[in-house]
Amino acid sequence: HYFKQTNLRMDPGVVFVAPTEETAHDEGIEIPLDDDSTCNLKVLQSQFANAVGLRFRAPDTGRMRALRMDDCGKIYPPPQGWDNLTFIVVVDKKRTRDEDSSEKIENENKKASNDKIGDLIILGLSYKATENDVRDYFKSFGEVKSCEIKKDYGGNSRGFGFVSFVSDEVAKQVLTDTYHTISGRKCEVRIPKRTEPERKLFVGRLPRGTDEKDLSDYFSTYGALADVYIPKPHRGFAFITFERGDDAEIVLKQKHFLKDAPINVTLPDPPAKKQKFGEPEYGERGMKPFGGYR
Repeated sequence: HYFKQTNLRMDPGVVFVAPTEETAHDEGIEIPLDDDSTCNLKVLQSQFANAVGLRFRAPDTGRMRALRMDDCGKIYPPPQGWDNLTFIVVVDKKRTRDEDSSEKIENENKKASNDKIGDLIILGLSYKATENDVRDYFKSFGEVKSCEIKKDYGGNSRGFGFVSFVSDEVAKQVLTDTYHTISGRKCEVRIPKRTEPERKLFVGRLPRGTDEKDLSDYFSTYGALADVYIPKPHRGFAFITFERGDDAEIVLKQKHFLKDAPINVTLPDPPAKKQKFGEPEYGERGMKPFGGYR
């Protein structure tokens, strides 16, 4: 059963807009129209920050139908006009996810300002970075108490580590910036959680000539990327890391094609072994050969 339009009798100079059909009754508002009976996108965005358009459920088909908007941000009414219809806001989902992700990390780091701070986790480290590289970077903030890069049985970096400081005030200063560039690689530094979401994915069966930009352009449509890494020389696989685990989960549920060729996207670990925080991850050389490994 699709959403049933309410018989709205409104002032002809307004349009009834809601964030979703389900919340129309409680959260719907009237947006004033311009003199030419169009809805101005900037006025809409004053109430819904990430709005990029409007849509409505067509009474004749029961399907959602988008409204036309010109380059000036004027949204034109449907043929039947604005009256007696509820219009739903179309939002920029990627921008909303990015803002939510940054706000979530920022809130977690701010929460630590009133607590005793221990180790900070460093995610997305370059596999070539050494503990001395990490220590040298962070000692510019203050005295480093300890620094550790997690390694596999062969002594190779797993791409993450921990750092702690003698003073909590120094740690709080480090946390004011979510991302830090260490050994030429953007890394995320934050308070460790009990469990870490799966944000890192293995991409196999890459077409010849694929570079980091190709992967970034393709996968960034699903969400903000923290890192893209293709081992050199090119061996037909890569690793991508999303800033949000939710975005990575969406990618795992879909089929993917790059340069008109199918590619494999899987977890770096075998699916049967769900990794827990603190356990080693498969890094550049610790990857087990499956899912399109050439």
